[in-house]
Amino acid sequence: MVTCRFKVGDIITGKPASNKVYGVTTSDAVMEVIKVFDEDDLGDIRVKVIDYYKDVGCIGLCFTVRSPLFDLFEDDFDGNV
Repeated sequence: MVTCRFKVGDIITGKPASNKVYGVTTSDAVMEVIKVFDEDDLGDIRVKVIDYYKDVGCIGLCFTVRSPLFDLFEDDFDGNV
């Protein structure tokens, strides 16, 4: 079982390894954690895309992902895309 290090409201981005597993929730995206699960077959956190330079149409989409493939986003994100 994976222990999630994130909490609801955290701003995260994908590690390089996420680029091989996911199509949108990658190192090119900035996401907000909107739910933390105890355990789930698909992942342990639910995220909402808040910035994705490759396709702005993905902003607002939500996905369930595996938290070990993500890090806290270190830049100051002001919510303006």
